Amino acid sequence: IKTPEREVFHGDVDAVSFHSETGKVSFLAHHGDYTASLQYTRIMIQNNGKTDEYIGRRGMATFHNKTNKAELLLLECHAVEEVSLITAKAYLEFVEESLRKGDDLSKSQLKFMQEEKIMLVKQMKDLEE
Repeated sequence: IKTPEREVFHGDVDAVSFHSETGKVSFLAHHGDYTASLQYTRIMIQNNGKTDEYIGRRGMATFHNKTNKAELLLLECHAVEEVSLITAKAYLEFVEESLRKGDDLSKSQLKFMQEEKIMLVKQMKDLEE
């Protein structure tokens, strides 16, 4: 799992599960070639009976059968324990305020902020569970 800032996870695993835009996906060893876009997803990495959980946003997932490797490239990704409901709420307030003002936003910025709001609402719901 990589973001523009860092490599979040690297290593051998038994399985990787997440939600793509088309539904739930699980990669096991020797999965078929696969590429999907991701908006907001909880990522579960299973290895030796242990599960690590991450929250990822905006990116893509690929699996290369020939090399037996999965790669998730995301703009943001954090371990679940690094993300708090308080920081998500604060960011949601910023996004909502930016959308209310709206005059200073280009069409692409407006679309980005609208999508951010949708993902933040999903993230907060996920964190509350």
